[in-house]
Amino acid sequence: MIRPPGKIKFALLARLGAMAFLAFMASLASPTSASSAKKLNVVVSIRPLHSLVAGVMKGAGQPQLLVDGGTPHNFSLKPSNARALQRADIVFWVGPSLEQFLVSPLKTLARKAQTISFEKNRYLSLHTVRSSHQNQSHGHSSQTIDPHIWLDPLNAREMIKQIAKTLGKADPARKDIYELNSRAMIKRLEALTPQIQEKLTPVRGTLYVTLHDAFLYFEKRFRLSYAGSIALTPDHPPGARHLRELRQRIKNQKISCVFSEPQARSKLVKLLIEGSNAKTASLDALGNNQKKGPELYFTLLQNNARAFLSCLRP
Repeated sequence: MIRPPGKIKFALLARLGAMAFLAFMASLASPTSASSAKKLNVVVSIRPLHSLVAGVMKGAGQPQLLVDGGTPHNFSLKPSNARALQRADIVFWVGPSLEQFLVSPLKTLARKAQTISFEKNRYLSLHTVRSSHQNQSHGHSSQTIDPHIWLDPLNAREMIKQIAKTLGKADPARKDIYELNSRAMIKRLEALTPQIQEKLTPVRGTLYVTLHDAFLYFEKRFRLSYAGSIALTPDHPPGARHLRELRQRIKNQKISCVFSEPQARSKLVKLLIEGSNAKTASLDALGNNQKKGPELYFTLLQNNARAFLSCLRP
């Protein structure tokens, strides 16, 4: 029996419609769809790294921050931090050179998590601590790597690539989101870096002193002229002899600026520049006074560039 053309057409359309409906329902139930796939539990050690991870994860989840205020040098884990590490799928940190407090908890609390130490990334430009600080741990490990690696924006670019790759492998359903976000962030960094370079060119040869030696990567990238620091870390006060010598050097070498840091020993800085022509401004390595999230890292770079320019410019 031959069916009329109209009935054949109707049956075909009905079958195609049913197939499309089943395919649609299957896509909703698919475990690989971004909306239904389980979100990663991601933990990050410090604010600048958290900003980079949050930027890559934007629209796909939110990482949890461990050191939210203060410094990693003397940080102690809270019960909420311990719980976060126990639940973590991935933990991002600089490494033992900075977050010594994490070395043991990563082995005990975060046994199931993938841990990413950025200081092991072979594509980063790493610098050793300055020679005057060798063999003085003061909150750093005995390793000689200067741990403030994020203050070089080209290092941050490589870290963003590593973050996106790590997240994409662990969460393939959202891989496209991570890749799109990382490309947008890298594009911003590649535009911002030459802008800062141009802005700071006129003050490259101008000498300055920092509160503690945390800005080596920023100085190397933008070729600035460091002349010393008051303390190795903000948590260890300098000796009286060092302060006398530094005060004399500020006068003799005509150092233009002594940088403080947010809410840290501003009185000591004022004492050092007394009787000299040096000015003062504030540098920030961690962004503790900024709102945490994807914008923090970019704001951190821009604020430090403005601080250098305003204090070193005649």
